[in-house]
Amino acid sequence: SSDLPSVLFIGVRNPQELHIVDSEEHPGRNITGVSLDTLRTSYGAEVLLQYNPEVKSVLIPYHRDDNGGFISDEVAGCREYLEAHGVESIALEIPSFADTMTYLKSSLDGVDSILLLTGSICLSTLDGVVKLANQYDIQICSFGLDTIDHGATYAYGANLDTLGRVSAEVDRKSTRLN
Repeated sequence: SSDLPSVLFIGVRNPQELHIVDSEEHPGRNITGVSLDTLRTSYGAEVLLQYNPEVKSVLIPYHRDDNGGFISDEVAGCREYLEAHGVESIALEIPSFADTMTYLKSSLDGVDSILLLTGSICLSTLDGVVKLANQYDIQICSFGLDTIDHGATYAYGANLDTLGRVSAEVDRKSTRLN
């Protein structure tokens, strides 16, 4: 109803499964947003191999709560895709944000590329990850087109900075209309 504030969500993997909306076609209340659930779980690995077909070993760092807890699906999809294409994949579960750089540094020997998936804990420390990768001459394939500006070698998905700004402007305009 028009007396209720509208709610805007961005980048939710599966808004129906998370009970944010009743369905994507009929949300059930004053709510709208953008779901990133349309990407295949292997998409990050597909992009990486498209741009770096010679890669031999890929490190996939993650925290179990990344991407709303759905990161394990994406890690499994990427690992399966990489292994099917003869590429070794190493899933590295990072226990906490504070451990990110220590765990990464201890896992980079023999790695050609780092794959940062949707909502990866490493995206919060991307500048440090890029610096570390540069020291080891390792390429980074990352979710979020804006990560290129921070030093990722390749990127896929949405430009989250732009998506956030545009979504906020749409919300401001719709709030003024009500």
